[in-house]
Amino acid sequence: MSRAKRERKNGPGGSPAPPPREERFGDPGHERETFHDCLHKLVQLMPQVSRGLRRRQVPPIEVNDAGLGPRHGAALSLLREQGPMTVGCLAAALGLTLGTVSGILADVERAGFVERSPDPADRRRTIVTLAQGRSEAVGVWLEGASAPMERALDKLSPEERATFVKAMTFLEAELNSNRDDLPR
Repeated sequence: MSRAKRERKNGPGGSPAPPPREERFGDPGHERETFHDCLHKLVQLMPQVSRGLRRRQVPPIEVNDAGLGPRHGAALSLLREQGPMTVGCLAAALGLTLGTVSGILADVERAGFVERSPDPADRRRTIVTLAQGRSEAVGVWLEGASAPMERALDKLSPEERATFVKAMTFLEAELNSNRDDLPR
């Protein structure tokens, strides 16, 4: 059991924990919900959100015998937003290995969406760019995937959006950490 869980259960130093902290959502109509209430709701929502994301992923397309799907969409989205980058930078940004990203790039290059060229400053590195004239096609394909998230974020205030993204960032970090307290 993690230290945080022990302290939540028994309080610091092993004494009984105080009653759960009460927090209030931004909407005036919400009742006061405890930490436990929020955790319970999240545990119930996560499978539904996960299912919805799988159902609404970037629609697969077939271009020049290259079947493109969600994993390709993440790379194309990053290139569209940040511009040309090395394969290593793209791999780091996506949290994937160089080999995996090279395979993804081979598919999107075959589809005609990206071009690879040697880095003039270091010929050992490869620069990846969106192919000339393909930015609009990439944009249309990616917008279909991000539309549900865009609609959800639009319903939040700027502060709520920042809090939501911060919480998702923390959750992603926890899910991908190498923790000793994970069940085996």
